[in-house]
Amino acid sequence: TAGTEAAFVAFWPRTGRTHQLRAHAEYMNCPILGDKKYARRAIVHEHEKIDMSGMDLADQLHLHARRIILQHPVTGKTLDVTADLPPALLNNWRKLGFDAFMKDDPFEELSA
Repeated sequence: TAGTEAAFVAFWPRTGRTHQLRAHAEYMNCPILGDKKYARRAIVHEHEKIDMSGMDLADQLHLHARRIILQHPVTGKTLDVTADLPPALLNNWRKLGFDAFMKDDPFEELSA
């Protein structure tokens, strides 16, 4: 987390559609940063709107498939692919105090 302002979260989509993740995050009143379509409600924390505007964050959707694990359709072997953050998100992660170069998967225990 970055104080009470932001959190690095993991989603396991069931339908393969990104709007599912975006709609559920917004429904929980925790929209994904930069989501102009689904982030319609004010973010409320202890009756105050959180203002991250002074942080000069990139104005794009902060949704990134960091790691994908799937079975190869022909060989049946497990494919485990990890992707680096794009430059704009990498810059924002640094501003928020997240470690964008962590080698360990912070959610690995949840995927078991």
